[in-house]
Amino acid sequence: MVDPVVSFSAGVMNSLLSKLTRLLGDEYKLLSSVRKEVRFLQAELSAMNALMRKLGDMEVLDLRAREWRDKVRELAYDLEDCIDVVLHNLGCEGEKSALIRKSARRIKKLRVQRHLASQIQELKARVAEEAERHHRYRVNESVSEPRSVDVDFRLASLYAETDKLVGIDGPRDRIAQCLLGEEEGGSTQQLKVVSIVGFGGLGKTTLATQVCNHIKNMFDCTAFVSVSQNPDMLKILNEMLLGVGCSSVHILDHQQKSYNNTRIQDVATACCIHCHGQVYMMQPLDEYDSRRLFLKTVFDSEEDCPEQYRMITEEILHKCKGAPMAITRIATLLASQGLDLEKWEKIQNSLSSELETNPALEWMRHVPSLSYKDLSHELKTCLLYLGTYPEDYPIKKVDLVRRWIAEGFVSETHGLDVEDVAESCIDELINRSMIQPGKIIRGEMYYCRLHDLMLDFIISKSTSENFITIIDKQYRMKQTLFPVRRLCYQFSNQNLALENLSLGKVRSFTTFPASNCMQPLISKFKHLRVLNLQMNPSPDSQSLDLSDVNSLFLLRYLGARGFRRLKLPGKIGKLQNLTTLDLRDSEVVSAIPSDLTSLTSLRHLTAPRGAVLPDGIGKLVAPLRTLEEFDIGKNSLENIKDLGRLTNLKELMLRHDDRGGVFQPLTHMDRIKTMRPCRLRGL
Repeated sequence: MVDPVVSFSAGVMNSLLSKLTRLLGDEYKLLSSVRKEVRFLQAELSAMNALMRKLGDMEVLDLRAREWRDKVRELAYDLEDCIDVVLHNLGCEGEKSALIRKSARRIKKLRVQRHLASQIQELKARVAEEAERHHRYRVNESVSEPRSVDVDFRLASLYAETDKLVGIDGPRDRIAQCLLGEEEGGSTQQLKVVSIVGFGGLGKTTLATQVCNHIKNMFDCTAFVSVSQNPDMLKILNEMLLGVGCSSVHILDHQQKSYNNTRIQDVATACCIHCHGQVYMMQPLDEYDSRRLFLKTVFDSEEDCPEQYRMITEEILHKCKGAPMAITRIATLLASQGLDLEKWEKIQNSLSSELETNPALEWMRHVPSLSYKDLSHELKTCLLYLGTYPEDYPIKKVDLVRRWIAEGFVSETHGLDVEDVAESCIDELINRSMIQPGKIIRGEMYYCRLHDLMLDFIISKSTSENFITIIDKQYRMKQTLFPVRRLCYQFSNQNLALENLSLGKVRSFTTFPASNCMQPLISKFKHLRVLNLQMNPSPDSQSLDLSDVNSLFLLRYLGARGFRRLKLPGKIGKLQNLTTLDLRDSEVVSAIPSDLTSLTSLRHLTAPRGAVLPDGIGKLVAPLRTLEEFDIGKNSLENIKDLGRLTNLKELMLRHDDRGGVFQPLTHMDRIKTMRPCRLRGL
């Protein structure tokens, strides 16, 4: 069963409330005393959730509100863990249930409910404590406090010195030609709208300013207005009237505010819609122009750059990824240090922490924050999850979609399949320039990437909210008062002993690549939902023993890719929540679990190389959407015929590595109406 959407600002509160509602349904027939306690939790948490969402929309929280929000978030995590275990125990009767008398099963469920009542009493006390703390801290007052007016960091772009600009002439001239109707078939009589889009820091405001300055003398009147995140539409329209030379700027005065900002904004939007619109997509500077801009800011020319500073320059430019404003800001900071090599090296080595604390780099924190604030709560959660991927890592689209689903960040809506909803989230983030599209295969995006500046923002945000805990040479794990919920192990720190961590409340464990130190610890992940272990396939790849994975009954996503020797448990039937099993590029040294076909939630199955699946694959007809790396040279004739029964398949990838084997006919494949064209390997 797919969990409801989770809002980042409210932690797992939405998911938790849905499960409390489910627990009160007729399916579980709770004792009256237990139902009463669950209803209390539901009422209190619903009120807290409403306030949590408001707090999540605020830019700044005072210390009291932040402390209350953090405690409620962690309380929601613990409550959901408790409810998930209870739902499992109430709904799972085990393999021997057919042999147990009805009365014995009732005794078992009664025991579970009494244990639930005991746990709820403890959690109820915590909920009541936070409710009382809410009143004592007057958290509601934090929500209603007036917001201060921040300086618009784009103002500097409006007054950028022309001689300092690099790579802007071409884009400026192309947009000017479009607006003047000089492009092929253009007309100066037709209204034009050109949208300049791209992620923060590419210089969109600077480009727009230069275009205006370049062509304004060709018009009788012009107006240039900057619109903030929270615009006063009356003020903006007045400024436009002033720009075009109206004698009175009070045409839209306070007496006309009955036409509220929303209506005025709708009118302005409608005017633009009826104009001839074009989109200019901003691109980062290339390597040559990036270097020119940096050296022009710090030195007079590239030739004036001392040799010992060139390597530092190249590494910083790699971090900026062609974003002009980032290059300029960091170059200005370095220039202020003079030619002090030690200070330059210190800034380079601690650039991530500098981004968080240095006032000179405030803009680089502000721009991603503007884009982030404009996202829905659900998209915020999805975006922050990208922090589990290392810097410059190609984020495979299908992998990201399945992990979002396993975490409960997206769910079916308006009749759309859950995968379609997740893919639309990726499209939305790309459209907003929050993530960058990568390789395209057969007309579909195969992977995407994050700009380093966006990744730094995500890491900072995720760490402060206890959303992700990263272990890496750059993002060393910070001490926190809260339990680790999502643990990501990236490349370095091979000597770090995970045995020193409390793993009982970890929901997600990801490695790039996998490490030997985690293998004996699988059984300690009591509440794990996502286990994603990855190696780069090579003769030196490690071995991995997953014998204990059957104990992780809450597991929804299991990925173990690129292992030279992979040992699986004999049974896997307890993983009834498992939606994705991905064992690609691994070599299994044990048989595939015989009860694989009993996994009623399994939607995506990628078999290891040369694996023989247990007979009865047709039993997965209801859940299975993807079947990859199915070897028709090694699997039984029964399973090959069963492929035609999997009528909900959307994607099928076949292999036939054993060239000397007997090729079996793929019968009844025409039954599968929803499947994309079948992909074949080695045939």
